[in-house]
Amino acid sequence: MSVILNVDLRGNIDLAANHLYSSPDVFGREVIQNASVGADGADRLDLPDRTSGSKA
Repeated sequence: MSVILNVDLRGNIDLAANHLYSSPDVFGREVIQNASVGADGADRLDLPDRTSGSKA
């Protein structure tokens, strides 16, 4: 079964970048840091490669 999910995050990103963090630069730095930590964690989990089209 395949499900298509469309999400518009523009409002959430604006809210976080301009109101929850001291500046948009701090928000951007946090996003990059979190992505880096997530990528490192995924490498350690040895997850199957989802880009090859194989099913887990």
